Amino acid sequence: VSETEYQQMLRRTEVREVPESLRGLRCALRVNEARICLEWSIDDYRSGLTKLQTAERLLQQSRTELDELERAGPKTGEDLSSLRGKLASAEAAALSLGMDRGMWQERADEAIRTAEEAVSLLRDRGPLEAIEALETCSNLFYHRATLSMESLGPVRKDMRRAEETAREGLALSERNGDFMYPSLSLALGLAMPVESMDIAAGAYEDGIRHTDMQLQPNLYVVLSAALAEACAVLHMETQDPVLGKNAGEALSAAFGILNRYAHMTSNAFLQFAVARASLAVGLAARSRQELGMALDALDRVLEIWTFTPYTSNHIQASYTRALTLSGLAFFPQKHEDFDRLEREGAAMNSPLGDLIKNAARDAHRQRDLLDQTARLRTLREAVEVLERIAYYDRTNPTLSQKCAMDLFTAYRVLAKVHTMTGAMSTLLGEPGAEGHYSGAERAIGRARELAGGRGAEKIAQDEKFLRDTKMTSGTAKMLMSLTGKTSQDVEEFFLRGVGK
Repeated sequence: VSETEYQQMLRRTEVREVPESLRGLRCALRVNEARICLEWSIDDYRSGLTKLQTAERLLQQSRTELDELERAGPKTGEDLSSLRGKLASAEAAALSLGMDRGMWQERADEAIRTAEEAVSLLRDRGPLEAIEALETCSNLFYHRATLSMESLGPVRKDMRRAEETAREGLALSERNGDFMYPSLSLALGLAMPVESMDIAAGAYEDGIRHTDMQLQPNLYVVLSAALAEACAVLHMETQDPVLGKNAGEALSAAFGILNRYAHMTSNAFLQFAVARASLAVGLAARSRQELGMALDALDRVLEIWTFTPYTSNHIQASYTRALTLSGLAFFPQKHEDFDRLEREGAAMNSPLGDLIKNAARDAHRQRDLLDQTARLRTLREAVEVLERIAYYDRTNPTLSQKCAMDLFTAYRVLAKVHTMTGAMSTLLGEPGAEGHYSGAERAIGRARELAGGRGAEKIAQDEKFLRDTKMTSGTAKMLMSLTGKTSQDVEEFFLRGVGK
């Protein structure tokens, strides 16, 4: 809707002085106004942040007034149970949207309790509102699970509860109207573990079948991107070409809808969804084209979130960009023309053919050397992206408290990229390798501080990766000096371990 239509909707729910008997209606109108603000906040990140805070203020006023009404008498309190459930559902939705924007992470437990309260109050009184509350509850369990640094214990419990809640919502939708609720299909897929990506892909496909791409374009984009990511993960595990084809088609559908509806390009969450999907598809297919698409989408995300560099959204986009750049650095360029000329020269079996073959081989080796330099430049760019996040961490003490999990992941990525950059510098004989190794050690140390005793297994893996890579690159450098081989000759030996 336009800004004018939005203001008209708000005026229709504007609350003036009302008789005592209509205080319940006034409370319900405030909840409706907050819902309008929440719906509006999704479309545009910048103005949406203000509307999200407005919705929270309205809901706090509604809760205060509702408490007063319930204390007025038992009969009134019994009649307001449904309103209490709608209020709790709106509060949980507001907290969920805030956490998506990197706010209120410390209120995850409160948000889940509020969503569960809404479900219990609405399950028998308003099935449609209960389904919406179940979706919010599932998303909140998933979000709390992603905030933890451990892969066991509470995380698995929250993921199981997210799955159970999503399934309950789907079952409730079938019992009350026999319709599919696509958002719950998305929530169900997100709650599935990596080993159950086939179930997640099936849930996304169900959601897409029941989503109108014209009336619900945002949801269609997110579901298609999630399906592409799930199929890419399965393709990496099984090497099934059908899954690779499905991943590419789903990604194309997501970008097609995103580009067709230009008003959605301001929505950073959609851009981030397609960026993650492009990264997964590119890594699975070892294709530089999808990684380039991921970088374009991430550039859009960072442009939208430029003014909030201290939020988890900006941090996630930054380390995803660094991962994408690392993938580009280790995907070799294809030089088919040189290969073809070398084959044709060998097939001629003549002095001219030998001349063509040798010239093509020399040109190929020179191009490979240029590619290696470009890879090193790309890795250094990834380091610069993450070092800016480290600068934010050093200069803003509250950042570590609000975004500890995202910083933990960012420092782990920084340690890996520093390690790979140091190894590549060693192979090419470039200066600064030891500086990158020292940077990796500092990043691991900061990740350990942020973990506070948790995530020890992941930190140990990063330390092992650093040790093994230093040893491998040092061995490769020694082989080069002893045998006279070039960095292109030993690159395969080195990348055999790093590529994993």
